[in-house]
Amino acid sequence: SDVCSSDLIWHRLYLHYVQIAQDTPQPQKHLQRLKDILSYIQEHASEELGLEDIASHAGLCKSECCRFFKKYTGATFSQYLAKYRVLQAEQLLAQTSKKISEIALETGFADEGSFIQCFRKYYGCTPRNYRKEITQNPFFRQD
Repeated sequence: SDVCSSDLIWHRLYLHYVQIAQDTPQPQKHLQRLKDILSYIQEHASEELGLEDIASHAGLCKSECCRFFKKYTGATFSQYLAKYRVLQAEQLLAQTSKKISEIALETGFADEGSFIQCFRKYYGCTPRNYRKEITQNPFFRQD
């Protein structure tokens, strides 16, 4: 479910954050800022979203936001956003019969081509083949 992938992301980020925070003054302030940024990304991931939007939301300049995000997540903003969108799309592929093009747009990709390319990067196959595999595998079927 959407909650499951979201919880997994939060858990992994928290573990990464705990390692980094040991060397950071005011860790609570930074943790709250990170939570605010990640919540904003979750709320707006299906829209056109850029580093400028995140920086503005967090009250940081772009370069400071970029450094902060990389430090506390271990990924760049664009890497994180792409991974988040792919995880959301994976849920839709597994749980709905929506068209690939619909899923691409619903999860914030500019078009079906960029979605397929990004999905293949993370899953090693096209969204169509992923759906086919998951629906044919008795372990994943929900009947």
